Amino acid sequence: MFITEVMPGRIIGFDPQLLFDALIMGINLFILFFALSYLLFNPLREVLSKRKKTIEDNLADAENKVRDAKELKLKYETLLANGRLEANGIVEKAKESAQIMSKQIIDAANNEAASIKERTQREIAQEKAQALENIKDDVISISTLLANKVISKNVDSSESEKLFEETVNSLGDGVWKK
Repeated sequence: MFITEVMPGRIIGFDPQLLFDALIMGINLFILFFALSYLLFNPLREVLSKRKKTIEDNLADAENKVRDAKELKLKYETLLANGRLEANGIVEKAKESAQIMSKQIIDAANNEAASIKERTQREIAQEKAQALENIKDDVISISTLLANKVISKNVDSSESEKLFEETVNSLGDGVWKK
């Protein structure tokens, strides 16, 4: 660069050298701008466009996932409601089945009680009949003993009648009644 004297009263002197230098510098800036634009700005634009596309794809994917999530939520709520209805149905069936089973158990217990009562009454009747047979056998053996005593003592008829009545009275009237 050339150093020139500045005219008095002017801050910048517009001489031909300055204008030429300014023109060269403008051309250099223009060339530098296009070179840097080609080397730096185009790759930067590509990175930004890729990033923009990625963001748009992510937003679209997020919207799809939100829609899918809403559909799944609706589906699961429906399944849950159906499950609750089914569970209530199962509980009702279990209650009905429990009532039927309890009725069957009560009926079986009543039948068993009736059969035990009937069997017990038969056993009592058999025991009573056997007791009557035993009493008859005892009366016969007592009568035989009494007859042997009467025969052995040669007791008169009034005394033998008296002994017989005493024996019968000691056995009681219930023996002779059925």
